[in-house]
Amino acid sequence: MCDNSKEALIAKYTDKSRYKPEHIYGDVYVDKARIELSKTNDEEKEIFYRELNAAKRFSKHFNCEVFLLPPDKNGHAIYLDKHSNPDSIIKGLFIDFKQAKNTDTSITRQLERGLGQAEGVIITINGDTIITKVVQWLNGKINTMTKPYDGFIVVVENNKGSYWIFTIRRKRLSIEENLFSAAQRHSPPGN
Repeated sequence: MCDNSKEALIAKYTDKSRYKPEHIYGDVYVDKARIELSKTNDEEKEIFYRELNAAKRFSKHFNCEVFLLPPDKNGHAIYLDKHSNPDSIIKGLFIDFKQAKNTDTSITRQLERGLGQAEGVIITINGDTIITKVVQWLNGKINTMTKPYDGFIVVVENNKGSYWIFTIRRKRLSIEENLFSAAQRHSPPGN
C-alpha cells in the first residue's frame, strides 16, 4: 500500500491517536489543521462550526464516527481520485458536507459540488421542502449529467433532523435501507 493510496489515507485520518482530546466532540474527530484554519477569520469560523454541527448531528443520528479532514493546503489534495479535499471520512468513505437553501438550484448545485469532491455528500436543507420534491429535483439533475455516478451516496437532511439515504443507480436516486449497507456496497472487498 503506497502512502497516498485511499486505504493509507483512510487509515491515517481514522487513527484516533492523532487527535487531541480537545479536538474530539463525542464521535467527531477534527484534524488540528482544520481547527487552526477556523481561527483565521470569521468566514472560516462560520464554515467550521456549520460543518462540525452537521457532523455531530449525523454522528449522533447514525451512531457512527466522523473524521473531519484537514483543508486543502497549497493545492495538495488528499483524495487523489478527485483531486480534492473532502470534508470527512465516514464508514471508510470520503464524504462532503453541503448546506443548501430551500430551492431546486441550491440543492442541485450542492449535489454537483459533492460529486466532484467525494464519494458521497450529505446535503442539509435549510427549509421545509418535502423530500419527494427534493428527490424530484435531484433526479432531474442526475438525469441530465453525462456521467452516471453509479454508487455515489447522497444523504439528505431536513431542518427537522430527519435523514434520507440514497445511492445513484442508472442515473436516478435509489433509496437505501441504511447508510451502512450503502457504504459496504461502495467499499472494495476486504474493507
